[in-house]
Amino acid sequence: MFDRFPGEAKRALKFSREAGLRHGHDVIDTEHLLLGLLDVRGGASTRVADEFCGGSAAVREAVQKHIKPGTSASQGQIPFTPQAKRALEFVFHEAMSPAKQRPISLRLAPIIDGDVLLGLLQEPNGIAGRVLRELGLTTELAREFLDAPE
Repeated sequence: MFDRFPGEAKRALKFSREAGLRHGHDVIDTEHLLLGLLDVRGGASTRVADEFCGGSAAVREAVQKHIKPGTSASQGQIPFTPQAKRALEFVFHEAMSPAKQRPISLRLAPIIDGDVLLGLLQEPNGIAGRVLRELGLTTELAREFLDAPE
């Protein structure tokens, strides 16, 4: 499933696992995915955070207010929560959207870190989407910014 996550998106997933472990959690939730995105320096998600949310530091600070420290010492694979799984389903829908002008067939469209951000925004029960919306980011604003030519 994650072979469609090249470059920045793949690094964001790796960083999200590290964020979960760093907080002592034995699962990856939406807030860990968001922190992972913000760890990708220069990625699309950090540019969106800078443009609409007061920067990556402001997003991190807002996320930290919602994270309770865990006690897990897990070092192996850790599963995704149901909210994170739903957000990832939204990610796949974003990548396959007919509006995306990507050079690869829709069936094999690579997932970029902006797709992950959009998926997090669409998950109604996740901390990540709630924090981003509280900071003024909407799916529409993010999509418009991400789809605009650089």
